[in-house]
Amino acid sequence: MNIKFYITEDVPITLNKILKNEIVFDCSLKNDFDVLTPVITLKIPDVTKFNYNYCIIDDFKRNYFINKVEVVNLNIIKIYLKVDVLETYKDYIKVVNAIFKVGGNNNYSKNIDYSTKRNCKTYVSDVKLDIDYNQKILITLGG
Repeated sequence: MNIKFYITEDVPITLNKILKNEIVFDCSLKNDFDVLTPVITLKIPDVTKFNYNYCIIDDFKRNYFINKVEVVNLNIIKIYLKVDVLETYKDYIKVVNAIFKVGGNNNYSKNIDYSTKRNCKTYVSDVKLDIDYNQKILITLGG
């Protein structure tokens, strides 16, 4: 299984991240692990030159942030990954139908009379988003 490591300067919420300085390692799985937050132990010639912050595991069809790199010894590092949900599922996110809801129910303030604040408008869109290179998507949830 190949794992491709990169450097990216993009913020986590960026779609179509610019990935630079690819290096590929052939790895094999020894133990079961969480596909969303895997931990990889890697033997490399010089641990001081490992400055990557992003990787792709094609076999899992997922992109990952490198959250932490732990030096085990001079040639072995332990890499803690976390799945990049936006980049991994960007093709699905771009074509999803959207429901927009505008409302005034603020659950953060306990002293508001909500009986007068429940006027809401719901907007439903079946328009595909025209997302260009390096564009961001904002997702909000309300209670």
